[in-house]
Amino acid sequence: MNRAAIPFVIFLGTIVNASVAFPAEVTLEEVCASVPCRPATTVRLDIGGDTAHRVDLRRAPYVYKGLVSIVTGETVFVESEKTDGAVGELRYVEPDSVEHPERTLVFKLKFSGGSTILSVTNPFPTP
Repeated sequence: MNRAAIPFVIFLGTIVNASVAFPAEVTLEEVCASVPCRPATTVRLDIGGDTAHRVDLRRAPYVYKGLVSIVTGETVFVESEKTDGAVGELRYVEPDSVEHPERTLVFKLKFSGGSTILSVTNPFPTP
């Protein structure tokens, strides 16, 4: 079986191979005007041996309505609103702008040794 490093959308720990969908009344431009968005990018997918595939990804928000979007090779910092030890509303923060590490989740997606590895640093007392 061929393995590939593929882009993922993460919903609070549940991995779904999907695209972020926006309600019909909201455009991508409107979303990206209100929240930080990743620029359009091309991801190289190493399928095995000398085989690779390129995937063009459109501009998309890092965090939108509880969805965290991460692409292979990225580390994404997501801060939760302060709650009683639980995850609240999420917002993307730049790595050098983390002000509240006690409530910042860190998602890292990498391709290594033929496998895609997602690591999540969770500062909350419960998973």
